[in-house]
Amino acid sequence: MMNKTFLLMKQEFESSSGLTPEFAEFSKVFKREFKKLLKGFGCEKIEIGRGHFELSGFFELPDGRIYYFSIGDVRWDKESMLVRTAKDFEDYTGRSNCYVKLDNPNRFIRELRELVKIK
Repeated sequence: MMNKTFLLMKQEFESSSGLTPEFAEFSKVFKREFKKLLKGFGCEKIEIGRGHFELSGFFELPDGRIYYFSIGDVRWDKESMLVRTAKDFEDYTGRSNCYVKLDNPNRFIRELRELVKIK
């Protein structure tokens, strides 16, 4: 799971003032694979938005806990994804920042599970 996302993340993303084909494909695949992963965690409410070269959004776990996540500009920052609790789907300030590594899909899934306490 998330394998194609991580394969696409290894590519160089051309810097541009508009949407590039590489980032368009990456964001489409990330959204599809991340939603599938989160649905496996029992999430029903998931929102993912695409920025210029970044992705962010919210997801709600079955017990009502809400998390905000953000992947920074993939042209320069492919190290980790920010994850923090939120009070609702408009809480961009949230609580303490936590990070999950973006170096391989298995580690990413394991760290995300541990962070949100999913068995």
